[in-house]
Amino acid sequence: MGEAKRRKAEIERQKNEELAWRASLSPEQKISADVAMRAHDRIVRALNLREACYQMALFLNQCLRELHQVETEAVIGWINDGTWEGVASHAWIELGGKKIDISLTHTSHRDPQPSGGLLILDRLVTKGAANYSYYKEQPQSAIEYLNKLKVASPKAMEIMAQKNKQHQMFEGIARDPERIHLYLNSAPSPTRYDALLRLMS
Repeated sequence: MGEAKRRKAEIERQKNEELAWRASLSPEQKISADVAMRAHDRIVRALNLREACYQMALFLNQCLRELHQVETEAVIGWINDGTWEGVASHAWIELGGKKIDISLTHTSHRDPQPSGGLLILDRLVTKGAANYSYYKEQPQSAIEYLNKLKVASPKAMEIMAQKNKQHQMFEGIARDPERIHLYLNSAPSPTRYDALLRLMS
């Protein structure tokens, strides 16, 4: 089989997998997948949006609840890209325990934080430079590693203290729909909740 035929067969296989996956989704899952894909294409990718995991997770959570009556969990958790022993704060949403993460495809600093895949209901739609592991709670091994890092580097201690404070703040916001609403509407005007909704239409 020639290269062109192999490529055609691969594209056909991917299309069939996509159709089979979509056919397996419940109505709520289909809505969530469609909204997440649209948000990724029209907001994250179109605006080249970076460092926006909290905003995008809370935006999807709010948008799905208000406009589509789909209740998701906004998760303020932790990720690891496989290149170190620690974890970094990150946000995504879950529907029935299945992860949706649209913000890791665009990162600001590729060396310390390589891009990740587009994850829709646990399905890796597009691959990134790294395969991330997700944690709702910090693993004990990561806590021990970060504690050692704090001792070895006072500057790292200061940065981690700031990041932990931010993480805790967003944990509180994610638990309260009113605080989510206030946060999304206090963003700079081009990325405020109503402005992002217009990009989705």
